Amino acid sequence: MADKLLFILSYVKHNPIQAMQGQLFGMSHANANKWIHLWHAALHQALADQDLLPARTADELAMMLSRPEAEETSASPLVCTMGPNDRSCVRKILRSRKNMTVARRRVIRSKTSSCSMRAVTLPS
Repeated sequence: MADKLLFILSYVKHNPIQAMQGQLFGMSHANANKWIHLWHAALHQALADQDLLPARTADELAMMLSRPEAEETSASPLVCTMGPNDRSCVRKILRSRKNMTVARRRVIRSKTSSCSMRAVTLPS
């Protein structure tokens, strides 16, 4: 049962393509598709039975937040807020201007397209 729970929770959290999910768990794409649909419905039903489904609309969220505290015995609604990220303390990698490659238009137009591109290395 733990493997089945890991299978569906990893799918819901990371949202990989079904072929990748099958590869991670050693099964074919078709088999992964079958299990994803089966266990996603079971997970949804289990969360609904415990009244733990996340709010999908602003009205549902307002209703969940306005419930009295005595009614909420198991857990509070799932609410996530995003804040600004702190500045990273990791050292930045400086790039040399000698190795920078950019695309520039040719002076002479190509006969097959309206503009042609070529890679040019900028001098320092």
